[in-house]
Amino acid sequence: MDIINQYKTDIRNDPVSAKILDYSDGTLSYSQIYKTVSKKLGVAEITVMKKMSDLREKGFLVTERKGREVFYDKSGLFE
Repeated sequence: MDIINQYKTDIRNDPVSAKILDYSDGTLSYSQIYKTVSKKLGVAEITVMKKMSDLREKGFLVTERKGREVFYDKSGLFE
């Protein structure tokens, strides 16, 4: 539990990760999220992609494939 709490603190302190979680509600595709976050925060798309991958690996994001698109949603660990 301490590790998860540390990750939560790190995410709250990282504007890119926090914004990714804001947009990850199951309605936006992978590309829509990384392009939107990149534009909003003025960071490179590759930076956002890496953060999305990290959040997924840590279990904070889950994916659902719909046709050719992959949609991201919060897993529930962050709430």
